[in-house]
Amino acid sequence: AHFKTKTENALTLIDFYKSKGIPVDLHNAPAPTPFLVAAYYGNVRLANALYVAGANITAVDDENNTALLYAVKNNQEDFVAWFIALPEASAVLHATDNDGLNALDYAVKENFDSVTAMLTE
Repeated sequence: AHFKTKTENALTLIDFYKSKGIPVDLHNAPAPTPFLVAAYYGNVRLANALYVAGANITAVDDENNTALLYAVKNNQEDFVAWFIALPEASAVLHATDNDGLNALDYAVKENFDSVTAMLTE
């Protein structure tokens, strides 16, 4: 229930930002964008709200991690399935982090079979 409360608060904040013309990608570098945080936790509901509000889904953090990399590294299967269905996802499917590894590399390395299957379909 606590997680839902945080999500509801975040959704309210997104609506407020949109009403004031504030970008939903606002963050304090080097901290990740809200969309990257949603990917890390696998919060599809929040990520979708940010996406609809205009979040940059191809943003990277200071180590070149994309939302897809955050989700894969944390085995967030629902997020990965949702993300790769987005038209813009193709721009980051093969993106690599500072270690030179992409999402498929991490999925295979960690034996995340479901995620690996999604990324190779």
